[in-house]
Amino acid sequence: VYGDGVLGEKGLYHPDNKSKYGYIYLKYANQFWYWEFAVLFRKFMLELFRVLFSLEDTKFVQVTGAFLVFCFATFAQFYFNPFVESELNEIESAALWNHIVVLFIGTVFLTEELPIDGELATVIAFAVILTITATGS
Repeated sequence: VYGDGVLGEKGLYHPDNKSKYGYIYLKYANQFWYWEFAVLFRKFMLELFRVLFSLEDTKFVQVTGAFLVFCFATFAQFYFNPFVESELNEIESAALWNHIVVLFIGTVFLTEELPIDGELATVIAFAVILTITATGS
């Protein structure tokens, strides 16, 4: 999107280009026009860990990789606050924290070292994750 190749000499904020490509970058502050590419890179890294470490004996590597991606993304979100509106920054931060907490709880249940097992553990995990997701924290 950026550069003379796609946008020509008009630039990002020319009305023609804003109507074509503005949905990609207008929600971000001017200095963070590229943030959508950072989000796509985060999604790519998550998929990379999911695909490369999908075997049963590498499930903890997969979870660790996803955890690191989410931690880095959360740190970047808090540090840069790339959105124009502060509410969008808060929503994105809450969503990233939500991912980290749910991933952590899932990892606890993945270890199979809990004092409870079977369907009760599944019901408790479902209830905790549903509560976290519903409250957005």
